[in-house]
Amino acid sequence: MAYQRVKQPKISDVIMEQLEAMILEGSLKPGQQLPP
Repeated sequence: MAYQRVKQPKISDVIMEQLEAMILEGSLKPGQQLPP
C-alpha cells in the first residue's frame, strides 16, 4: 500500500477564503477594520 501526501492549504489561502466569505455574507463592511 502506497501512502499519499496529505495536502494542507497555505494559511494565507485559508485567511483569504474566510475574509471573502465575511464580505459576501455582509458581516465585513467597506472600510471596517479587519478582525484580529
